Amino acid sequence: MLLLVLVALYGFFGGMKSAGMGGMLKMAIIWLTLFISGISAFHSVQMLPESGTVLTDFHWYSLWGEGVGITLANLFSLIVGMICTQTYIQAIFSAQDPQTASIGALVAALIVIPVGLPCVTIGMYMHAAHPEVSPLLALPVFLLKYQPLIVGSVAMGGILLSLISSIAGLSLGIGTMISRDILPHAKESGTLLRTRMVVLAVILLAAIVAVMNKDSQVLLWNYMSMALRGGRLYYPSRRSRTFRAIKMFC
Repeated sequence: MLLLVLVALYGFFGGMKSAGMGGMLKMAIIWLTLFISGISAFHSVQMLPESGTVLTDFHWYSLWGEGVGITLANLFSLIVGMICTQTYIQAIFSAQDPQTASIGALVAALIVIPVGLPCVTIGMYMHAAHPEVSPLLALPVFLLKYQPLIVGSVAMGGILLSLISSIAGLSLGIGTMISRDILPHAKESGTLLRTRMVVLAVILLAAIVAVMNKDSQVLLWNYMSMALRGGRLYYPSRRSRTFRAIKMFC
């Protein structure tokens, strides 16, 4: 409940500007703390005697560990979803100028690997050393149990800020799209209030779905949502040549 309140306040009173400032702050915190934690996890994996049997070479050290088809499908859904997601487009359009938008997109792309690889290493270590810990809690448990107090505390603060800003940013994008593009147009004076109510409804609905599926994996929802966005955007209309060609072929 506290998280929902923080997300609502973050989105209501800050909008995309607060999401941008929060994004830069959380980027610096997470990049530094996870880089330190990733180095620690890498050395810990090497020291584990059971790592060779639990972390098999093909499954854990290969890009195709889950299968070529599944990996390519996930990659394709990620690319399509990134291209047609309202939140990413809105963040770019909300920049002060085109140069700021370009720099922000480039910096966001550059931090993916320095943040992603430490998380993967930490997940591998926790899987080998603590298989009883759920994947959702692997990172927090590692930070609080195996890292110095200052590093773990700052990292948890960065993760909390990331959760708040990410949920608020996505909810704001969805709420803006529903309020301005789907619902009937109202008076300009009531647009802000209507958008806030829609954003609040989106947050509450997402919370209900999360509680009902608390044992599921986050990545599964990410890939599914990206595939759904791309499927609707790229689905050919009945008047398009692509649709007529598919109909003739079938």
